[in-house]
Amino acid sequence: MAFVKNKFSYVLWACYIVLIGFAYFGLTVSGLQSLSITDKSALICISCLPLFLVAGLFALIRWCVGRYTAARTPVQASAAFEAIAVGVLLVTGVVIRALMLNAAAALAVYRDICYFEGAKVTGQAIPLTAQSMEYFYYILLRGVFYVVGNHFTAGFILQIVLQTISSLIWYFALKKLIGRIGAFFFLITATVFPFFVNAGLQYSPEVLYALLYGLVLLLIGFYYEKERESASLKWQNALLLFASGLGIGFLTYLDAIGLSLISLLVFVKFLKKNRPDWLDENGEKESFTMHVLLLTLGYFAGKGLFMMIDVWQNHSSLQRIMGAWGETFRPKGSMSLYELSTSVTGKDVLWVIIVLFLLMLGIPSFFLKKESENQLIWVVFAAVIALFCFFKVETPAMGYGYLLFHALVVLLAAGMQNLFYMPGVEQTPAPVKPQTLVKPQTPVKPQAPVKSQTPDRVSNGSTDRYRQPENGEKEIKYIENPLPLPKKHEKKSMGYKFEVPPEKMKYDIQVSDADDFDLK
Repeated sequence: MAFVKNKFSYVLWACYIVLIGFAYFGLTVSGLQSLSITDKSALICISCLPLFLVAGLFALIRWCVGRYTAARTPVQASAAFEAIAVGVLLVTGVVIRALMLNAAAALAVYRDICYFEGAKVTGQAIPLTAQSMEYFYYILLRGVFYVVGNHFTAGFILQIVLQTISSLIWYFALKKLIGRIGAFFFLITATVFPFFVNAGLQYSPEVLYALLYGLVLLLIGFYYEKERESASLKWQNALLLFASGLGIGFLTYLDAIGLSLISLLVFVKFLKKNRPDWLDENGEKESFTMHVLLLTLGYFAGKGLFMMIDVWQNHSSLQRIMGAWGETFRPKGSMSLYELSTSVTGKDVLWVIIVLFLLMLGIPSFFLKKESENQLIWVVFAAVIALFCFFKVETPAMGYGYLLFHALVVLLAAGMQNLFYMPGVEQTPAPVKPQTLVKPQTPVKPQAPVKSQTPDRVSNGSTDRYRQPENGEKEIKYIENPLPLPKKHEKKSMGYKFEVPPEKMKYDIQVSDADDFDLK
């Protein structure tokens, strides 16, 4: 997604820098203090040292990109090469998790055991839960155990499969929304980064929800392509918008965090296009109300449909189901400064610091493009998910840390897309500043042209018809008017140096009939 830079962009970018700096220095200082490093000067020096590394790495990458562009090396990778690279990454991720499968089963925690005991086939019904996402996860686990039996490792294999499919879906979605380079960076992180590897080896509905979340994100990607091609709401755009609202409604029914996807659909209306987004191809004003109406109808249709299914299945009332949903996902206060500093513990501190370090690479890349940028929407996207965490909307069954890490990696991917920007090579659709379209008016009769009064001309008929330079000005060479025409074409005739008399203009030689020189 590409947006026009304006004052709001720079203000939001400044806030983003402050938040990234605060998070980075806070986690770094707390991590160093846990290593018994308490000297203030040492803390400052060690914390600031990576900033110089960021500057050097940024300069090195931009230098390499400049050399790559100057060599005019082809940048369009073939579809076969892309498919092979994606396949290799996915297989690598599966192999890494398969090698750690036995260790994960041996280090299973209480949460894993609870999900296994509740889902295994014993003739008992699946335990009812207040959160629909957890209940859907129980149903999926029960289906797997019906097929393969009550094996504890089967749940881990299911998580690996779900995470692999989820990474692939997110790759295709981000390829449409960010670009190929950014999507590829996300896929690398999702397959080999330890945080994702550990999350894929735990019983949790978070991985399943991330997969469904990615499917709706892919729908938004298709809608973005159609919306960029045409400003008018055609039937393809309308269908995709309604389907996106339907998916968001279903996700919101499962968990309130699904509302975060609305921020992406809102920002799509501010995209740079070939035409202004408030005018269609005929110059008529487009109804923004229709977009809102379709999205709203899709959202309530998706959420209402599954709530009615819940009412039918549990023999309850709609009011009771809606009340239970509101009670489950109501804000439960806000995090204090101490809670924020201790929300990330253990090895997760190191992974978050690494991600924040890479995010700082994308900060100066904001200025590589003069008129457009594609990172701020993902800043807003990550901020919305972080607000859900800050106000404690999450439940014990499904935390938002896994999805928040997805948002941070997506923001990292957008920064990498900008960092590897090549001038002259269009990696994302080139947006054009909106221009006002004017309706055709009644034609006006042409009037006789009026001669302009040029002050530089001299009114008298002297030879010097134009103003001459004064006070050391550079001599002005005017074009003569009328302009000189080329010489007329003259036909050339052939002649000789002297004239031949008419009597000598004879070329035939008389030969006697008895002459036989040709026989001799």
